[in-house]
Formats: sequence, C-alpha cells, structure tokens
Amino acid sequence: MLVLSGLRWVDHNMKQEQHGTLYLTTERDDPKQDEIRATVQRAGYKISVASVAYVGQTQQRELEFKLQWHGMPQMVDSPPFLRELISDPRVVAAQWKAS
Repeated sequence: MLVLSGLRWVDHNMKQEQHGTLYLTTERDDPKQDEIRATVQRAGYKISVASVAYVGQTQQRELEFKLQWHGMPQMVDSPPFLRELISDPRVVAAQWKAS
C-alpha cells in the first residue's frame, strides 16, 4: 500500500507532456510569425503545427498554433508568454486552450 501511495505521488508530481492551442487575431502581416514563434519558444513551448487564415476585407489574419511542453498535469493556467503577446498593439485578440 505504501508503495502504491508513493507511486501515485511521483506520478502526480512528475512533469508530463502537455498540449494546448493558441489562437491569435493580428494585423494582416504583423507581428511576423517568426516573432510569435520566438516569444513562445523562449517560454519553453514547442510549436508542432501552425496555420493561418486571412479574414476577408478586415485586413486581419487568424493564426492557430498547436503547442507542446513539459509541465505538471495540474497546471492549466494561461502560459507566461500570453501576457507578452496580448500587450502587442498589433495583436487584436488571443485565446488559449489547454487540452
């Protein structure tokens, strides 16, 4: 019984691969995707997939990034880079979904 309790504690406190999706609405061409990638990667996240869509006449684009990182399973707060991205006046909207 003690061994099982110890294993549960280790499992609960061990970093695991986590996944999430970042959605951004930005000005048509700024910030550059390389700038966004650098911000995300500096925080320790890896971008596995990225997609872009341009929104009609609004001169905006919608970006979607699938992210991976290693962290505690109970940590579902917004990532540290999100505040930096939304402080950029060229970023119109941001949404984060952990999965």
